Amino acid sequence: VEYYFRELGYIPPDGMDLADFLQEIVCTDGMKIYSAEHDKHANGKPYSMHELAKKFETSAPHDRILSGLKTPWKNSWVDLAKSGAIAFAGAYRKYRTFIAKSMLLNLSRKLLNWRR
Repeated sequence: VEYYFRELGYIPPDGMDLADFLQEIVCTDGMKIYSAEHDKHANGKPYSMHELAKKFETSAPHDRILSGLKTPWKNSWVDLAKSGAIAFAGAYRKYRTFIAKSMLLNLSRKLLNWRR
């Protein structure tokens, strides 16, 4: 992700976490982290949020994500857990909650909080 935005001219400051960096790009503060000299697409100015979206729709990472989403899953977690093929199958059975039990638990918590 960072590499993709670096090619668009957005360089994260040292010590900035990736999530904060991604949020900064689409804000007005994105201008502060934009560097025209690193923009391999020769835009020369910071991209707007809509321009970034259009740019992403024509990129290889976008195509890779779409391809992955269209590929059918071989196994679902539920099927694997029921078959015992994965290690947390026991945890799946232990922690599953039925709706009646869940409602009773929520009601008892509400009553306890109300009494306090």
